[in-house]
Amino acid sequence: MIKKLIIASTFLLFSTFAFSQSFGGQTGAATYQSSKGGAITQPIQIWGEVARPGIYDVPIGSDFLAVISYAGGPTDLAKLHQVRLIRAKLQEGETETTIVVDVERYLLSGDKSELPEVRIGDTIIISPRFIKGVRTTMSNIQAIMSLVNAMVLIQYYSTR
Repeated sequence: MIKKLIIASTFLLFSTFAFSQSFGGQTGAATYQSSKGGAITQPIQIWGEVARPGIYDVPIGSDFLAVISYAGGPTDLAKLHQVRLIRAKLQEGETETTIVVDVERYLLSGDKSELPEVRIGDTIIISPRFIKGVRTTMSNIQAIMSLVNAMVLIQYYSTR
């Protein structure tokens, strides 16, 4: 029993070590990295209504929309007029940790000054539009009504 416990503990320890090595040895600290092509990249987190949310190593100098594109772009339920960028580290003189970006306005105007610079460790959050909550609620109600319908039918046919 003890031998199995030691083997399991050793396996867990080495698998944790291998897992951290497969992600560049990062343990939560944001660092610049070099990609296969030699470009220097930075980790950016993208959450919410994008095709593939996650952490992406994007080339330094990538603009705001390019970073969103790395995650597959926004879904059809994305609220693009209130995209939030959360700064990991503020530079001297900055006070805002959260910047709200109106991507829809940028798409209409084309004015790049409306898009903030993306920095190492930043997090981009694209919230869903209101209709997503309505769709989810309606889907849940439909599932409940299907169960109620099945129970009524079972009751009806069992008492015949």
